[in-house]
Amino acid sequence: MEANSLANHYGFDINHLQSIVFIQNGRMLIRSSAVLRVFRYMDGLWPLLSILLIVPVPVRDFIYDIIARNRYRWFGKCESCVTD
Repeated sequence: MEANSLANHYGFDINHLQSIVFIQNGRMLIRSSAVLRVFRYMDGLWPLLSILLIVPVPVRDFIYDIIARNRYRWFGKCESCVTD
């Protein structure tokens, strides 16, 4: 399903997204919930971080917002995606 169709189905505007969106099993997840679910599909130790799903959403999203606001300052910014 293309992004516009998904956006219409789940009721969000892709032109004004302020966060990551992850759709799994018919549920739309955003912010910290989306990131922690994506970690489950990554290699290495990343899936272990999904244990943080037990932390209440307001606390996780508060931390997510701090990281999102400062990510380029802390981690830098690339002009293009890294490829294998």
